[in-house]
Amino acid sequence: MKILILGGSYFFGRVFVEYAKKSHDLTVLNRGTYPLKDQKVRQYVLNRHDVEGIGELQPEEYDMVIDFCGYRQGDISGFIGNYRGKVKQYIFVSTVDVYERQTGTVKDEAAPYEYRPIPGEAGEYIGGKISLEKELMKCAELYQIPYTIVRPAILYGRYNYAPRESYYARSIAEGKAVEYPVDASGLFQFVYVDDAVKMLEVLCGNEKAYNECFNFCSDEIVDYHKFFDILKQEAGEKPKIRDIRLSEITGQYFPFPLTKNETELYEGKKICEYTGLKYTDFVSSMSETVRYFIDIFKK
Repeated sequence: MKILILGGSYFFGRVFVEYAKKSHDLTVLNRGTYPLKDQKVRQYVLNRHDVEGIGELQPEEYDMVIDFCGYRQGDISGFIGNYRGKVKQYIFVSTVDVYERQTGTVKDEAAPYEYRPIPGEAGEYIGGKISLEKELMKCAELYQIPYTIVRPAILYGRYNYAPRESYYARSIAEGKAVEYPVDASGLFQFVYVDDAVKMLEVLCGNEKAYNECFNFCSDEIVDYHKFFDILKQEAGEKPKIRDIRLSEITGQYFPFPLTKNETELYEGKKICEYTGLKYTDFVSSMSETVRYFIDIFKK
């Protein structure tokens, strides 16, 4: 298949490019922060908001667009108009964070959007993704392009330099103290990037996925205790871990929910039912990921 990728040089998109280039004709459009010369794919170094520049590209037809980097209202409508009649499917990478919070339910793809404003960068990010999902649905109807929306939970794996598992692995590699919230009760769910990539690839050109949304979210429930068991195991020599209680936390950084009140859980079985794929078990894949980052940061 001939695929146009928006983004594709950072984490999820980068792993997808490495995987999909083996069997698909890939064109990548991004700002060129991470050159893809070694990937043997065609790359246009261009900002997606440069409507004039995009309009000047050689007109081509694509089996699908996969949008890894849409974040704010107008990102899709400002782009897709240049590809009317040239795209057979538009896949948008969103997030499970679009769902209404604090409902006390496990949210599947039919759960309502969050309608309350959320302050700060997180609120801006979530609001942007919600706006773009709605925007895509309208554009898809207007231009008769089937859409598919994927909503990953917390992604982990190689190249993830967002301060999550890499944050802890770096601290361990550099011999810094890591704070372990011993009385944390928060629960969270992940999706391994390799699983997300395979699921995304199977949705490409899949008519069953047209005008559908899919959570990418393992059903394994994780807490800080399970996560820190993996850190301790993969650290090798005894790591510097300092126990800390929630009552002592005064601004320290913790990447995952600390309390039950912050916990949000999701249903991720629909994608498995549609594709026959399964999620990799958390312990083995997170262990491999932590080792990957410890090795990198030790160099």
